[in-house]
Amino acid sequence: MLDQQTAGMGHNNPPDDIKVLNDTLKEDNKDRLERTAKLIAGVDKVPEKLEDEETAQKAVVFVAQIKTAIKDANGARIAAKKPYDNAGKAVQSFFNVEIINPLDAAAKNVQSKIDERLREQDRIRREREAEERRQREEEQRRAAEEAKRLEAEGKAFAAEQAQEKAAALEKEAAKADRQAAKNTAVKSSEFGVNASARTVKAFEIQDTSKIDFNLLRDHFTQAELEKAIRSFIRDGGEVLPGVHIYETVKSTVRTK
Repeated sequence: MLDQQTAGMGHNNPPDDIKVLNDTLKEDNKDRLERTAKLIAGVDKVPEKLEDEETAQKAVVFVAQIKTAIKDANGARIAAKKPYDNAGKAVQSFFNVEIINPLDAAAKNVQSKIDERLREQDRIRREREAEERRQREEEQRRAAEEAKRLEAEGKAFAAEQAQEKAAALEKEAAKADRQAAKNTAVKSSEFGVNASARTVKAFEIQDTSKIDFNLLRDHFTQAELEKAIRSFIRDGGEVLPGVHIYETVKSTVRTK
């Protein structure tokens, strides 16, 4: 018997819950595990090619035995898993109903008010920038016209100065436009917390029949595409450009 000194670090720690569960499942399903091992070993005894009807019938019976074992195992799995599923659902429900959902609704309620304020600030900013842009363009136009007038009157030096002023105004306008593009983030901060506005693209489907799915094809995963093709075939579709739809033969072994 090990004493406390020779037992080693962690000897008194309780066994891992998952290991205990796994050991219990192995013990409770000992017969199923043995049956599974025998069935898998039996696969090697099946000929590569079923040459006669008797051998084919034996193969059908063997597949039925395997499917029966699978059905039995699934039933046992569901029964063994049910208490844990119920416990998991109870945990999920508690946190969602009692804490997460109410907090999420509260955050969305307040954030919608923040969004409305930021949208209003953004509208005011855009109107101000539009007016400032109009004034800059008017000032540029007057400076350019003044330069032309002076040049026409032969006042070369004054015309050159007016042209330089027009060029400076144009450069200033370009700088202001670049800055305006960065002003979409309107920040409000307190205690180190920031709320920034950003312009996003939203959408609303108005008529599905008018959507050009060819433009969306790069945004479908292979699995989603295959699911749509299977649905198309189930609905009686037989011809689909780019897809080879064909008939093949597959066995179906049913067990009672």
